Amino acid sequence: MEQDLLAELSSAVACYLTAMAATADCLEQACPNAGGPYRQRIRRLRARLAFAPTRESLEEGKESFEAELKDYAAVASSYLKERSVEMERGLLGLSDIIEHLGQRHEVFSFRLKEFTSQMENAAYPSGPEDWAKAVTLRAAELRNCIESMEHETASAIKGLFQELAELDRRLAGSESIDPVTGLINLREFNRQVEAHISQGVVFSLLLFEIRGPLSDQVMRQAAANLSGRFRHRDRIARWSEREFAVLLAGNSNLAEKRAADAIPCLKGRYTLDNGETVVIDANVSLMRPEAVFA
Repeated sequence: MEQDLLAELSSAVACYLTAMAATADCLEQACPNAGGPYRQRIRRLRARLAFAPTRESLEEGKESFEAELKDYAAVASSYLKERSVEMERGLLGLSDIIEHLGQRHEVFSFRLKEFTSQMENAAYPSGPEDWAKAVTLRAAELRNCIESMEHETASAIKGLFQELAELDRRLAGSESIDPVTGLINLREFNRQVEAHISQGVVFSLLLFEIRGPLSDQVMRQAAANLSGRFRHRDRIARWSEREFAVLLAGNSNLAEKRAADAIPCLKGRYTLDNGETVVIDANVSLMRPEAVFA
């Protein structure tokens, strides 16, 4: 009877410790930027209880466990509120850009309609030379209007993408950003891959490796060069000390084409802040999604 009771007690303690470990993992998965420290602390608490599961230590551990969960709830709630505020800020910034773009579109639309009306009602000279001059003048006016429209549209689109990129960085949080390059780090990249898999999105993974005398300056320049070769919806990450990973929305054929276009921007001579130059080489390969979690 006593042995059966001890076996049941041992089994109950084992189940309790297993539940603690599972809870710790769930905290990080539910809110990685807030849950990481709590996962580590709860796992350390579990290890202490597993080493000496006395009645007193289990009672003390229960209170510590409850306190960690309550504290996590408050921190996670605050973090999610901050993300909500950042999202609202980003949406307001995007709305301003879109509204400005719409207003400029109306202005250019009015100018083009007015120009068309002038073309229809204009009295053109009968002489060939005078007629040609009049047409040339009208064409120049139309060209200026189109160029202005293209310039303002390009500027607005650039601002739109910059705002989206900044929103991405704010929502990712500092714990998801590589401090040297400003790209997302490996943990955030893995989360992005998991999200794409769960949503059934067709994507490809590229791994760029650069070789040569590497430094923080070189890695920052390389990251900027690589970012300019991919779309906003693609995800670029610092994979390792000398590697970058890209999650590209599209199949492997598109990925290979993009990779071939991107390699020249990584290879070549880099100029450092002190005026020195270094020569960097680079290569790229396709990755399978399971390699991310290996």
